[in-house]
Amino acid sequence: MKIYLASFLIACFQVMLASSSYSSFTINHLQGLSNSAVLSILQDNQGLMWFGTYDGLNCYDGRTIDVFRTDFSKGLTLDNNIISRIQIASDDKLWVQSYSGVNLFSTDSLSVIDNYVFPDEEVIVFSNRKGDSWIVGKRNLYYYNTYHRCFVKAGAMSLNLENLQQSAYVDGQGGLHIVPVNDTKMIHFSLSSFSADSLQTSLDVTSSPLHSKVIKKTFIQSGVICFIDEADDLYLYDVSKKSKVYIRNVGELYRKYGNFMNVFPFYDDILITLHTGGILRLMASQQYTEDLIRVDLRIFSAYTDNQQGILWMGTDGAGVVKFTKRDALVTNLMLNRMSSSVSGQVRGIMTDRYGTLWVGTKGDGLIRIPDYQKEIDLKTLSVYSPKGKWALTDYVRGPNFYPVFMLKKKTQGDDFWVGMSDSLLYYYSYQSDKLIRVGGSIRYPAEIHGLYEENDSVLWVVTLGSGLIKVVLDKSHEIPEIKRFRRFRCFAEQKELVEYSSLWV
Repeated sequence: MKIYLASFLIACFQVMLASSSYSSFTINHLQGLSNSAVLSILQDNQGLMWFGTYDGLNCYDGRTIDVFRTDFSKGLTLDNNIISRIQIASDDKLWVQSYSGVNLFSTDSLSVIDNYVFPDEEVIVFSNRKGDSWIVGKRNLYYYNTYHRCFVKAGAMSLNLENLQQSAYVDGQGGLHIVPVNDTKMIHFSLSSFSADSLQTSLDVTSSPLHSKVIKKTFIQSGVICFIDEADDLYLYDVSKKSKVYIRNVGELYRKYGNFMNVFPFYDDILITLHTGGILRLMASQQYTEDLIRVDLRIFSAYTDNQQGILWMGTDGAGVVKFTKRDALVTNLMLNRMSSSVSGQVRGIMTDRYGTLWVGTKGDGLIRIPDYQKEIDLKTLSVYSPKGKWALTDYVRGPNFYPVFMLKKKTQGDDFWVGMSDSLLYYYSYQSDKLIRVGGSIRYPAEIHGLYEENDSVLWVVTLGSGLIKVVLDKSHEIPEIKRFRRFRCFAEQKELVEYSSLWV
């Protein structure tokens, strides 16, 4: 998202803070949803939302919906239109599980490229954001070998997996972790590699204590484990922090409202979706007293976008309901209060999946604000320019002027393009933690204000000064180089247009 502020010298950023209630927006057949019963939801690594329904796979880009269904006239197709689960297979692929099997779906070609079946066994696919993938069945455990492009049996399963879909997760290193029913520990499975050329593998299985009492119900989502023990006490376990927090006893809630479908945190509250319909909100500000909301909804699936503070819920008959905090307070982030050396206008704003706010300024380069939704520590803020990187607390603007007009995430990986004013093209590298200049120059005098990637080697850039330019990259080098470029001239009423502020495709 880009915001251009022509009349302000100081940047004001609106940061949404928690409040007391939620607002909602419904996505249904009016937006093109193929079916109002939504069994699964996932956000891919490009930020697109995917909905698995009783009648096909749906892709939502915030404005429109594309629908994919079984078409047996094609060589490979979805094996069933009832989509029960969606997981990441890689940056450009998804696992789409139906009631008939597991499909490998390409988000580039928007087509199925392989099907996998596990006859006579109930299975569920699990993966992390990198695509390290496991299949957990009631009898067997499999992993996906990326070298051979197939699922390989890793071992037999002998765990009590009554609530299989909500009892396991895959960590960032590819390890599979399962919390069995009627147990007190967590089981850990790991492999040395998901890409070995040999189909023979050594599975490492360990366990660790999770709770002193027997765990009866487990609900896992986004690195957080909510579980209920034999005393009906509800706990929240944060995997990354390895911390366990007691919430409250839920025995009375069971008797009053019936069985729980799912339990997960949203902001400071705990939400419980009920089998009979409705959502129980346990309010942290009131010692987790319950509040029954949205009794009109029966929830099949839920996905939390922690970066944007959005909760997506798939329902039985009402489509997808998107929840956010309502009546939010607004906080102003004043750059000149962080450093008296920063005085440039804001020309570009972007957030990434690590919770970082990136700010492009007119004169002070690129500013990085980690964990911007939390209390800001000035010592963690940095300034980047083609000359290097400085801590914001040490930054002093020199005689050089470094305007940044555009920030645009690359279609592959985490890196992002940075548009500046010297007819050169830059990108920020997370691995190198610096701005890297693409070899060569566009040669036309230009401020780069917009960019579109046609593919991994063809870019379209819009400029202030030289109009629309097509750039072809040579990617045979470690750092890409401009191989050739072509300027396209556009006219309106016999007047050439050379000043563009953005590009939309």
